[in-house]
Amino acid sequence: RELAIKNVYNFRSSNYLLSKIENSQYANEVINLGQFSIEHILPQNENLSEEWRRDLGENWSQIQSQYLHTLGNLTLTGYNSELSDRPFMQKRDMEGGFRTSRLFLNAGLRDLTTWNENEIINRANHLSSIAVNVWQFPNIDEGILSNYRQSRTTQRIVNEYSVSDYRHSHEENLIIFNALRQRILALDPSIIEQYNRFYVAFKTSNESNFACVVFQRSRLRITMSIDLQDLNDSNEICSDVRGLGRWGGGNTQFGINNLNDVDYAFNLISQSYQSSMME
Repeated sequence: RELAIKNVYNFRSSNYLLSKIENSQYANEVINLGQFSIEHILPQNENLSEEWRRDLGENWSQIQSQYLHTLGNLTLTGYNSELSDRPFMQKRDMEGGFRTSRLFLNAGLRDLTTWNENEIINRANHLSSIAVNVWQFPNIDEGILSNYRQSRTTQRIVNEYSVSDYRHSHEENLIIFNALRQRILALDPSIIEQYNRFYVAFKTSNESNFACVVFQRSRLRITMSIDLQDLNDSNEICSDVRGLGRWGGGNTQFGINNLNDVDYAFNLISQSYQSSMME
């Protein structure tokens, strides 16, 4: 589920991910994909052509923003510069296009006549189902797992304070916080959740804050360790707060006051987490 909506293009192992999915379809003949590059089927250009706008519909800008860098819209090609921002049918039928490509990743594009939101979603779900088999859930003895579950429970929450200690932990804020909190903790079992006097900190295993949440009157204010210029924030809700002395530290800040915005907020926070893990 998460892989289908993840910003795969800015994932540090994006080429590896697509290459593994590609070669998972060949039992005895692995393709050397070193000369291939990532292609956005729906182009990155904000000034989309009339053909692209027509295919995507009246919400073309929102669709482009939401799905541009996701798995369903990405493939591999040796003709990236030739494909460029061309309409889908030209990308399909031109020399070196999807119709004549020998890659499995392009096989499902050969007979399509349009590229729109539904096709992106369908392809993302299909490739995600393949990825589940490539990277299978480990089969570990329950006795071994129980030891790690116990240590995880004792490590993840530091109970010096609790959420009830925060002045603005009213029902609306708590609903949003709990929804976001569950998503953050699901990123990695090693994430530490620490309740401080004025804020909640989410830490990597080396106890470095990657996101801090402050309960305010009408929203949750969230600071992140990632720099603004390194963040993919298509909705442009983040601001640079370096040197402003926010609780818990952080270089970038945004606010959230609506449950519908939790998915987007989680996308931003997960980028901060990935950035922290690379340091």
